[in-house]
Amino acid sequence: MSIRTKIITIVITLFILSASVDFIVQRFVIFPSFLKLEQREAGENLRRIISAVDREIFHLDKLCSDWATWNESYSFIETLSDNYIEDNLIIDSFATNRVNSISYFNNDGSVVWGKAYDLENESTLPLPFLQNRRLEASHPMIALKASPSGNLSQVRTGVIMTAYGPMIFASRSILRSDGTGPSRGVLTMGRLLNAETIASLVEQTRINFIIEYPITTEVVALKKEKCTAYRESDLTYYAKKQKQHINIWTIYSDARGEAAFSISYLYPREITKKGLTSIRYALAIAIGTALAILMIIVIFLQLVVLQPIKKLTDHASRLDREGDYSIQLAFNRRDELGRLARVLDFTSVTIAERTDELKSVNKKLEKLSCVDALTGIANRRIFDEHMEKEWLRAARQKTDLSLILMDVDHFKHYNDFYGHQKGDQCLHAIASAIKSQVTRPADLVARYGGEEFAVILPETDATGAYKVAEKIRRAVYDLQINHQKSETADVVTLSLGVASMTPGAKDERRAFIQEADESLYQAKKAGRNRAILSGMNSGIC
Repeated sequence: MSIRTKIITIVITLFILSASVDFIVQRFVIFPSFLKLEQREAGENLRRIISAVDREIFHLDKLCSDWATWNESYSFIETLSDNYIEDNLIIDSFATNRVNSISYFNNDGSVVWGKAYDLENESTLPLPFLQNRRLEASHPMIALKASPSGNLSQVRTGVIMTAYGPMIFASRSILRSDGTGPSRGVLTMGRLLNAETIASLVEQTRINFIIEYPITTEVVALKKEKCTAYRESDLTYYAKKQKQHINIWTIYSDARGEAAFSISYLYPREITKKGLTSIRYALAIAIGTALAILMIIVIFLQLVVLQPIKKLTDHASRLDREGDYSIQLAFNRRDELGRLARVLDFTSVTIAERTDELKSVNKKLEKLSCVDALTGIANRRIFDEHMEKEWLRAARQKTDLSLILMDVDHFKHYNDFYGHQKGDQCLHAIASAIKSQVTRPADLVARYGGEEFAVILPETDATGAYKVAEKIRRAVYDLQINHQKSETADVVTLSLGVASMTPGAKDERRAFIQEADESLYQAKKAGRNRAILSGMNSGIC
């Protein structure tokens, strides 16, 4: 058998093996990873929908808590004041707060006062418990549980089913404004998951989901047919795969733990489509490459010397052009050309190793240039870059952007009295405390100056930013770092200035930072150890 025939036979065999291996890897290794990614994304979208419903309940509970822990409400249970009703319980109040039902109960479950409205038609909703003027003591709307915070207030939230659809609710024990009791009853607020509320949740999640009810055991069993169940630590959901999309759905339980309604949406199978397209392209490229190599070898077979020289030249040119020194020639010859090829490969490996080492060092240097060496958080340069990026993004998307500037109170006295080493330890502890209260990936904690720190909070309004500032202030105060020379407290404290706005023109960014700085100045002027939101007269210690 001639050398030509041997080479052609070997190349064709390798071509077939390579194509087969490539197909097996693509079909049974790569493609299943796309399926897993598709499943994970589908489940994450469902979590986003459930989280949106839970957030709706959370905000309703915050509103209910504000009303329930109020001296006016505490007195209303006994006096049934008409002024209280006219000021707070007219239909405009329901509409403003997007609340369909507000009810005041005695501790025995009897209704003191209650109304329910269809806000779209401005008509009364005849809810059964309002008509009966009583709820049984075991009903989840008034069977309160101890508050997670451990204070006197009790709370119950969740979903109940009504004749008008699912209604989220929040119930709180009625206490004085300072949170003291005894409880005089229960305040309950409810919001129907109607078309308007669902449309709002769809807009928040950007997932076009639907809520189906009533949901019975028979309906659930019917929906589960031909569906695959996926059980994860915090979620069980079902999927019915079709060619163009996956029907994803799960059950949302009511306050009694029973099935209230189902949440479902259609997940487009774009990931698997891209996976199949990638496999086809990869196979086409592999086959085309192998055929091209085969043709080259057949054409230049007779050129026993010129072919390897051309390979060496092409390989050297490729290294020079692309700079990818990990590419190996692997030219197995025992003559001078073979030795030259091995030397070239060895040189390429050495260059590749040195290049990788240099890249690693550059990455470390880049990381060091981004991090403040003392505190381990972002430095001023990263703060400026992040602020510019988030400012432009918020301006495009018309979302809120908040900034907290903070300063360690009387830190110069601390350094003078305890020494700079203790001062450095103090700044490091404060940075860690700040970072522990800022957990979202898009948020940034940075060292702004010597003893100054800053926090950038994208998509956060003024109320949210002020709450974060107060959490930070308390966290630093709770460190209980002794400061005998402080004129504010006997421990290290922070003064914080908060600013929030929806960014517009680029040149407003400096004014925005100045606004936060002015709030910080007001916090110091007001006595330190406090956070002041731009526009507030005083902070809260």
